[in-house]
Amino acid sequence: MLLIACWAGPGDATGLEGNWSALSRTALSITGDIALSPTRLRTEAADFRLGPGVEQIRFVGVRGRLASRALPVRNPRSPPMLNGNRICRGPVRWFVVGLTHDGDLELDAFESEAMPESVHSAGFCGGFFYSRFAS
Repeated sequence: MLLIACWAGPGDATGLEGNWSALSRTALSITGDIALSPTRLRTEAADFRLGPGVEQIRFVGVRGRLASRALPVRNPRSPPMLNGNRICRGPVRWFVVGLTHDGDLELDAFESEAMPESVHSAGFCGGFFYSRFAS
């Protein structure tokens, strides 16, 4: 069951907002560190405007099931990122974010128009992992 949800509330994927340090090789080489808010995903090289999130209780990510939030990209595009890399070959249309069992942030990118239900959905571009930004 999917619900349109506010950024934080009972039972949703809370604790996602804030600054995150690139942890995985893909994150280190493509996005770098990120800042996530309800309306924006900022990487070291790009700024994505996001639409209202859709809570997904049973999303299947790279590391297994996780409570997550599907975030539509308001102006789908594929800007150059670090080292000339791109998140997707085509325009990024969705980001799905959720906390792993270890407390890391998993960010999965999709270029399909349909809202993804797992990393096995059409248009999956890659999974990126981040740890809490040390202040």
